[in-house]
Amino acid sequence: MPGGFSMPLKGVINMLVDDRIRLRRRVMSPRLMFVDTKLRPSPNEFRAQGNGERMNTVEFRARTEQLGMPFENVARALCKNPSTIRDWASGKKPIPYDIKSKLAAIRNDTNDAIEKVKAALPNYVDLSDLERKYGSRWRRVVTVRAADAVGYTGDLTQALTPPEK
Repeated sequence: MPGGFSMPLKGVINMLVDDRIRLRRRVMSPRLMFVDTKLRPSPNEFRAQGNGERMNTVEFRARTEQLGMPFENVARALCKNPSTIRDWASGKKPIPYDIKSKLAAIRNDTNDAIEKVKAALPNYVDLSDLERKYGSRWRRVVTVRAADAVGYTGDLTQALTPPEK
């Protein structure tokens, strides 16, 4: 055969088709998850650790209401879009596996803040780092819950207003 190529045309076409199929398999193979395991394990890792069940919408709504935060603040605390939080609450989108533990962390922060405010009532307690994270409404809810827990019936203005510098 002239040109030094001895493979029949049919063989060349088959080779190209085989390469294309192999390439397609490579492209369509399962995606590798590039996840920082400190921040967010994959769903399979969560199931393997026993964190397995997804929250349902009723539990999600109850836990967010327990926090006393609007969806916008919950979204900010979870680093999500507020529309995503609304979709989870309405059942339009499934709630990721790690949200349960993240809401538990917010609840723990809230309980710690309530304890600090209870110890200092009726004085102001600086919770500015958490207030930036969770919002001013969260701050008001924490203060009222702390006052209710100790039976404080006085004016909460001083506990809610930072002192003048």
